[in-house]
Amino acid sequence: MRIATFLTAAVSAAFFAVVVPAASAAARARAPRGRPQAAAAVPAASWPRVVVIHDDSGDDAKFSRSRAVNVQRLLDEAGLPSSLHPSSALAAALAAPTAVAHFVWASALPADAPRQLSSFVARGGRLVVHGSTSPALAAALGLEKPEVSYEEPAPGGVAWTCWAFSGTPPFDSPKRIDNRAAKVLRTCSAAATTTPVARWSDQRGRVGPVALWKCAAGWWIVRPLYDDGPSAPRSQLLCSLTCLAAPPLWKLSALRLRRRSWTGVVGDAPMTARDLEDARSAILKSAPRLGSARSRVKAVLEEAAAADAAATALFARGLYGAARGDLRSLAGLCSRARSAAMRVHKPSGAVFAVWEPTGFGGVPGGWAEAAKILAEAEVTDVNVWCGSLAGAVADIPGVPVAGTRAGRPDPLGEAIAQCHARGVKVHAWFAVLSFEGASPERLAAFAKEGRLLHSRNGAPIAWLDPASQANAVALSRALRALAARGVDGVNLDFVRYPGGAASRESPNAARIEALVSRLSRDLRAAAPKIRLSACVYGFYPGCVSGCGQDWFRWLDAGHVDFAVPMNYCADIAELEGLLERQKGRIRRVVCGIGAGANESRLDAPSLLSQVKLAFEKGCAGVSVYPFNARFAEVFAPALREALR
Repeated sequence: MRIATFLTAAVSAAFFAVVVPAASAAARARAPRGRPQAAAAVPAASWPRVVVIHDDSGDDAKFSRSRAVNVQRLLDEAGLPSSLHPSSALAAALAAPTAVAHFVWASALPADAPRQLSSFVARGGRLVVHGSTSPALAAALGLEKPEVSYEEPAPGGVAWTCWAFSGTPPFDSPKRIDNRAAKVLRTCSAAATTTPVARWSDQRGRVGPVALWKCAAGWWIVRPLYDDGPSAPRSQLLCSLTCLAAPPLWKLSALRLRRRSWTGVVGDAPMTARDLEDARSAILKSAPRLGSARSRVKAVLEEAAAADAAATALFARGLYGAARGDLRSLAGLCSRARSAAMRVHKPSGAVFAVWEPTGFGGVPGGWAEAAKILAEAEVTDVNVWCGSLAGAVADIPGVPVAGTRAGRPDPLGEAIAQCHARGVKVHAWFAVLSFEGASPERLAAFAKEGRLLHSRNGAPIAWLDPASQANAVALSRALRALAARGVDGVNLDFVRYPGGAASRESPNAARIEALVSRLSRDLRAAAPKIRLSACVYGFYPGCVSGCGQDWFRWLDAGHVDFAVPMNYCADIAELEGLLERQKGRIRRVVCGIGAGANESRLDAPSLLSQVKLAFEKGCAGVSVYPFNARFAEVFAPALREALR
């Protein structure tokens, strides 16, 4: 992009910052009546390209790619398409028409990276760096080489919990970013053009090191954004940083957000609407004909019409960035209307479960607030993360405390007390064979004792050998300790061989079944009324040879009471295909639904459609992953409406 374009963009951004509040209010006051039409589609090739770059070599390559995929997802939620590229293909990634390049935990850059980055910036390209130790990236943004040293929070182990913006936040960014970090990578300005925009803050309000730098050639985020709190603020921030780097993207993002608001699922059929009137007609057609439910749908649609009209007025003035607040409201209101129009029948006695992946409740207010939300959403069971033999959030004799607990007390007792008080059952969720996160000392000790699987080159990997007697004894002891805490059930996860070619040992279903049988027998002897379930892969029988999970046999032999296949997919037809594979044991299947998993990220109507399908196919229940702030804000209200 030419320098002149960016000068114009800078003026536009400054104008937005001044007039946006007044413009939005004025737009609402002058919102045009009638039928708003969608803007004509613009060929994709005419838009500036956004790329997300990750390391594809080194020890952190897997983590880098995982976080890069997450950045892609957050950008897409904000209406911005992007493409994923490995750092080894840097030249191709930065080639025109790329205008903005996100580098996510990318430090292993090619030797000629300084020249490529310099050339990219010189032609108007902009960088957004998400945690890196690359001197080339730091120099391109006017920062010193990042030091491999960390500034920790105040004494007492209190972690950094959020970002506090200094001065005026970037245009259309949220006022606060929730992100928890025990340690933060540090770098310093090396040019007058770099300024700190946000700093870390702890739960006591103490302000710490810089979290976000504004640079002449882009932005430097000192650490990748982890999945703390709702995703909407992170998505909003990344969209803001990207569009400020390439202002034409404000329009692309706005057009895509508006179009997405008019599409979704109404009943069981996909809906593609030309405009809000089409969407309104389709939603009302699927809603109950009479009663309070129809009144609620109509009221929400009236709010959506007002938001759409306000956005239309701003579009007419070319203020696409300013319209994004109205568009976010529009998307939420359309989703609420579609959800309110749906009805989901939950059979008597059916399980409606969720997975809570932190152990601490997943929402501000901890387990007291979480239990309230779960009960109001008619959730019957919650799988509470407890850990593994590598490290546990719950207190388990002989198992070290996981780093994520960070000096906090054991949360399992609070989860049991708060959930039981509201009639929600608690299952201790435990990773059986995964040993990821173990300390180097513990890893070395288990390797010496012959308790780990080995890679194809003979090196031990962070995965327990299912045939090890010592592992079986330790696992049995841990599960019995959890059962003694008063949980209603135990949920076994990672009870399989590792995926791909991680292990040189071929998956052996008989060994996995023998371990499941042993754990089941020991657990039931100690706690006869305990309910035992297992997270499994849904592509039966392929998972038998693929990872050693013959879970049909586990059910038939009574080793587990029910299986929870992780049927994570965005397409309802794909879910139907998975349930068809499982129909032989469907009455003992609790269908796992990925509302916010790597494989699928659903909106509220899509979640309700998958829940409805699972119940119609005869599943014993459903289990939604994950329970977090997004579940509380997006899914819980929809469930309260649909399960009336």
